[in-house]
Amino acid sequence: MALALDFQSVVSQNKIEKMQKNHIDIITLGCSKNLVDSEKLIRQLEARGYTVAHDATKPRGNIVIINTCGFIGDAKEESIEMILHFCEKRKKGKIDKLLVMGCLSERYAKELQAEISEVDRFYGKFDFQDIINDLVCPAARSSGGQGRRQACRQAAPWR
Repeated sequence: MALALDFQSVVSQNKIEKMQKNHIDIITLGCSKNLVDSEKLIRQLEARGYTVAHDATKPRGNIVIINTCGFIGDAKEESIEMILHFCEKRKKGKIDKLLVMGCLSERYAKELQAEISEVDRFYGKFDFQDIINDLVCPAARSSGGQGRRQACRQAAPWR
């Protein structure tokens, strides 16, 4: 009987892990403008078939997007702490992809890239389409301009 329970537990865990693939957690920090931007991104991602949650306290997905604030000292500190928190989760294999967007990311992109290698990519505050393109067809990222759009259409013809 214990063997059956252990097997059932493994099967259940595998189902849970599979359900989490293509599940994105969006963490929003800072002002209400960031909240609106996160909500816009959520709608665009859901339209492309992703499951998206907006709950920093219980992240469950394999992809995390942090929408940062970079205007006042406390907001910058909170954003950096949140990024580092999820970098630790990335190192432990608890998430597959870590993306950072928003004001802090835009203002300090070079510094952040140099200091925090666990983040897959840093985006500006209005780079929604770049985020979506990188998630939907990451292979097209290396192609620039028209080549990228064509590669993305081939990889995801429904777009």
